[in-house]
Amino acid sequence: METSSIERRGKMDRGVETSKGGCSDSGYLGGCERSSHRAPATESGHMSVEHMVSQSSDDNGVDMIAPRKEDVMGKEFKTIELAEEYYMSYAKGIGFSVRKDKLVRNSEGKVCRRRWCCSKEGLRNEKFNDRSDRIRPPKAITRENCSAHFWVGYEKKRDVYVVRNFEPHHNHQLVTPLESPYLQCNRVVRKSDLAQEVGMPRALFRTCQTYEYMMDQCGGYLMLVFK
Repeated sequence: METSSIERRGKMDRGVETSKGGCSDSGYLGGCERSSHRAPATESGHMSVEHMVSQSSDDNGVDMIAPRKEDVMGKEFKTIELAEEYYMSYAKGIGFSVRKDKLVRNSEGKVCRRRWCCSKEGLRNEKFNDRSDRIRPPKAITRENCSAHFWVGYEKKRDVYVVRNFEPHHNHQLVTPLESPYLQCNRVVRKSDLAQEVGMPRALFRTCQTYEYMMDQCGGYLMLVFK
């Protein structure tokens, strides 16, 4: 009897020691703490824009902070591609999709003005909603007359593109950082990824193996440009 009671007591002690290495709802145990922090919400119950920006990150894992309008105005880019990459990265961190808008070229064919806008800019033309010859049901309305945009102009003397106008405010709910990679503008497949995706099955890699390998290459599932 004494031996069995000692064994039971030893098992209970080992159980206590094991529990110290994990987390529990009671608070702090063995270096683990269950955080009680919650994201600040708006009156509608959605996550606020400021919190979404602070919790998001770019492709290099660096936390992004929403720039102010005065910080962006006058910003210079060497090429139009760098300006587009800047606004695309900003949109991905904030949580909205970008659409290419106006494009102006000079007599030499060089881009002298370029405008990008939120994909929800403008409104659908009413004539497409009231067609009498419609066979298929109309597509869902996605335009909400959002005014957010990003405009750059070319300065010939310095050979740079300068931000001429920037509107950061949106009139609609933005997506969360976990939903941002699924936006259409963030799902463009690069030529290098496409070549790898086509070449690996030829080397007898299965589709799931190819997908996992590419996911490890880019640093995680959310970093993949295709889903």
